[in-house]
Amino acid sequence: MIRQDVEFFDRTRTGELINRLSADTAVISRALTDNIASGARRVVEGLGGVAILFYLTPSLTLVMVRVARSIMAE
Repeated sequence: MIRQDVEFFDRTRTGELINRLSADTAVISRALTDNIASGARRVVEGLGGVAILFYLTPSLTLVMVRVARSIMAE
């Protein structure tokens, strides 16, 4: 919208532009909120899983973490 020519605004009604902007803003807001919530859930699940594995078998968990770190470093 910022880069549109003046003719664009002459052809397009203001109400239509505001409607499009509000709809797009709602979709982006919902997508960002869902992604942030999903990402936070995955982090908590991952940390909880590693904590349970560490409680059950600390030595095997340390090996797993070292392997994962070496893979991520590549």
